[in-house]
Amino acid sequence: MNPLLYLVAGVIGGSLLAAIIFLFARRRDSGVESELVKRLEMLDRAQERGERMLREEMSRGREESAQAASAMNWARRSRACARLSTFA
Repeated sequence: MNPLLYLVAGVIGGSLLAAIIFLFARRRDSGVESELVKRLEMLDRAQERGERMLREEMSRGREESAQAASAMNWARRSRACARLSTFA
């Protein structure tokens, strides 16, 4: 037979063997991969929840600071008005 024919038959046979091995390996590892995907999704949700809680806490802190600043300004204005009224 022709050596080129042997080469083509060897390449086809080798690629079929590689495809079969790949399919069996993929089928066997699918449980591990699905478990890994589930855990990564759980980790992603936990990270998003933590980020959301941090943003909410920072928002509350800004609101409290704004309220405290407003109360302080109001107290300053009332003291200033009281001082001015004593001079009038």
